[in-house]
Amino acid sequence: MRSIPVKYAFICLLALFAWGMGGGSCMAGSLEWSKLEAGIESYSFALNLDSRAKENDTVSVVVLRFDPKLVDFELLMASEQGQARTLDDWAQKYGLLAAINASMYLPDGLTSTGYMRRDMHANNSRVGTAFGAFFVAGPDNEALPPAAVLDRNYDDWENLLPHYKIVIQNFRMITPEGKPLWNGDRRPFSIAAVGQDTEGRILFLHCGQPVMVNDFVEGALAQPLGLERLMYVEGGYQAAMLVNTVAWKQIWTGRYSPLLQIGGLALLPNVLGVKGR
Repeated sequence: MRSIPVKYAFICLLALFAWGMGGGSCMAGSLEWSKLEAGIESYSFALNLDSRAKENDTVSVVVLRFDPKLVDFELLMASEQGQARTLDDWAQKYGLLAAINASMYLPDGLTSTGYMRRDMHANNSRVGTAFGAFFVAGPDNEALPPAAVLDRNYDDWENLLPHYKIVIQNFRMITPEGKPLWNGDRRPFSIAAVGQDTEGRILFLHCGQPVMVNDFVEGALAQPLGLERLMYVEGGYQAAMLVNTVAWKQIWTGRYSPLLQIGGLALLPNVLGVKGR
């Protein structure tokens, strides 16, 4: 194993401490991608908050990266599968190697805020005008990417969506040129996001400690992730991510449940999962 310089070791310790405050442990401060299973890798980095935050602090963002040529994506919905479940329950019941929130949802506890469909089952058949990103997977022909994050302003989404088995719509967070786009809530909160890199790999990102969205976006863009697209999928205590491989089993949750001031209790109606082939 390559030795780590003292300054990076110190950063690792800070990131590990910050992540522990966020409700879970991780391979914090990793300087290289770690292979977890065929087509699945992990990375984590320390996020330094700027002057817009209430306190200067260091928090950890965990990234899972997937090669869509080696894994399959699955959209699980309570409107189709019968009931909302915790992320861990979804993963155990359907054999997921990784999972993240599929999307924000409406007060009915079932319906996605944006368009959401798997095959013929439409959880929400209305394309939201405020949402500029679509995650798609499962094309009907080999000429299309097996999974992608489409940008409503740049891609021919109206013609592309019908060719995919899975479609999930939500806020886009950057332009393809890497310009941050968030103009929403200015309060800090935990964040779950789904991205795509320049080589077509899909990324799940999770920050358990509450941060400003622009700090999260700018921090992610500053890392060697090759981010080309980034879609917001959930915030607050409901924001969750899971990995369930032989190499690493971990659940990350958001913080500040409105009931108990802790995370990990949310029943999620819609989950984006990853399975091996």
